[in-house]
Amino acid sequence: IAIAALAIAVMIGIPLGCVAAYHRGHWIDSLLQVITTLGIAIPSFVLASIFLVIFGVYLNILPTLGLSSWQSYILPCFALAFYPLSYVARLTRSSMLDVIHQEYIRTARAKGVSPTKIIFKHALRNSVIPVITYLGPLTAGIITGSFVIESVFNIPGLGRYYIQSIIGRDYPLIMATTVFYAALLITMNLLVDIIYKFVDPRIDITGEVH
Repeated sequence: IAIAALAIAVMIGIPLGCVAAYHRGHWIDSLLQVITTLGIAIPSFVLASIFLVIFGVYLNILPTLGLSSWQSYILPCFALAFYPLSYVARLTRSSMLDVIHQEYIRTARAKGVSPTKIIFKHALRNSVIPVITYLGPLTAGIITGSFVIESVFNIPGLGRYYIQSIIGRDYPLIMATTVFYAALLITMNLLVDIIYKFVDPRIDITGEVH
């Protein structure tokens, strides 16, 4: 569920941030600002409990325990993804507002380029750099956050076993899980550095711009 939540946060958060930046000062921007602020302020386990009550108890349209079907992934994944999604959206909006006032964006507008193409082709490439930087810590945050989500939804994931190993003082499992998470975080930071080069060829492996 951590991988799915990470994908949801990036695939939805970036477009939302672009839309909010393009409609700055409009009601769409204000609405997205309120939603993302709530997403950052509400802890994931509180949001998971709210989802359980609304969609599992009152509406009874989604399963609430285990991972027996694809519908079972919806509630835990969105509960885990809501905070990083909100943060990515706000980060993208802030970065996009800095980029859309650059000279090359004004030149594209003067040439009659469509707003959608300006935002998602020209501006997004330069404004997505801070989001890529956040992907490394975001991965660590989602993985550690999955501990609680797995407990709430009774999912037999790695986080749940990690907590059980701590309670039961299973030191080999604690060490193995810690090493696994550390290796995953190092790998994500390495991938982030590699992605830098594809997004902006001017950035070398040290992170400097030429």
